Amino acid sequence: MARLGVLVPSVNTTVEAEFNLMAPKWCTIHASRVMFPRGRRDRYQVFLADIPTETKKLAHTSVKGIALACTMGGLYEGHGSDVKITDLIQKLSGVPSTTTISSVLAALRKLHIRRLSVMTPYGEMENRKEKKFLEESGIEVISICSMNRKRLLIPNVPSELVYENAIAVDCSGSDGMFISCTGLATADVLVSLERKFRKPVISSNQATFWNLLRITKTPFASPRRFGSLMEE
Repeated sequence: MARLGVLVPSVNTTVEAEFNLMAPKWCTIHASRVMFPRGRRDRYQVFLADIPTETKKLAHTSVKGIALACTMGGLYEGHGSDVKITDLIQKLSGVPSTTTISSVLAALRKLHIRRLSVMTPYGEMENRKEKKFLEESGIEVISICSMNRKRLLIPNVPSELVYENAIAVDCSGSDGMFISCTGLATADVLVSLERKFRKPVISSNQATFWNLLRITKTPFASPRRFGSLMEE
């Protein structure tokens, strides 16, 4: 049995559900919740400061690897911040580690995506940060747009609404699409979106779980149920 660890923002109720949906029967998912005070201007600073404490707790479960499942948290302090966070988690836990944005970059490389369309549930500030981070990582961002989540909190957005917003995105000039944010439920719409666009579609949770399997050398088999990234 492979135990896999995940650091989840305290307000996020989506990550564990999606990881367990994608996990093979020989994996168990173990989470620790990192403080994320919704509505506060310093919420990301609070979140980043709490990572060491929750990493040490999670390490007590003897997991094979740990992923920080928060897209914006991994890139908030700029290019290279994801590497610093990964190194910190790995040093404190003693196991292979990653972040969501690092996993997304690895997924883009695997799928040979250089020109990217991005959909997020974020505001303008977060979108600017994400676009800058991706471009400084060598990805050409053709477009980045915020979805209409109808005033719903991100974890309360149904996957059907994610799909409706995604198909409205112009992906004609890109090699693929990225649906950003581990708070969004995406696992059950990825295949449909790939069929619609006829190109790869990745999401934060899918990429993070795929990379966690990869860095821990955990075997996985999927009949393309969760998108082309998960074929191997």
